[in-house]
Amino acid sequence: MNEIDIPQYGFSNAKLYTFKYPNAEELNPLLHEVIINRTRHSDHPNNMGALMSEPYDFTVKEFNIIVEYVKEVLSNLKDAPYPYKSDPLKLVEVWGQYYKKGAYQISHYHSHSDWAFVYYVNTPQGSSPLVFDKSEKEVYSEAGEVVIFPGWLIHHVPANQGEGRSVISGNLSYE
Repeated sequence: MNEIDIPQYGFSNAKLYTFKYPNAEELNPLLHEVIINRTRHSDHPNNMGALMSEPYDFTVKEFNIIVEYVKEVLSNLKDAPYPYKSDPLKLVEVWGQYYKKGAYQISHYHSHSDWAFVYYVNTPQGSSPLVFDKSEKEVYSEAGEVVIFPGWLIHHVPANQGEGRSVISGNLSYE
């Protein structure tokens, strides 16, 4: 685990956490294919440039493997600052994204979620970082890593310089 301080200019400071998923080598090729298939004909309305699957399809078993891993990781962060609570976490949304060259994600936050996460499935050369706007902190991750952060942190993904970046993202809230 890596713990990264995120100083927020004009806002509360925060921490984000990165973890390496132990079965990434075997799961990621399957996840990448699922994401390609789910985003190939995506008509999900977005203005982000990246292809996105539907955010409420909780039936994708491969996505749920990552969701359960994130929940387990968060349940072990007993000393984490806000927003850790002992209440069980509920999945609010989970989706896959596929980034062609030039695809990006506009600045946004997840106000309806206590925690947000990004799991990196495929990170070819030229893959864009996750950028936290108020601190200008850039987080470059490799395939198999998950970044977990408070949902209120404003973040974006600059234009992707490679082809084939794929991620699973999601939001969790306490019940």
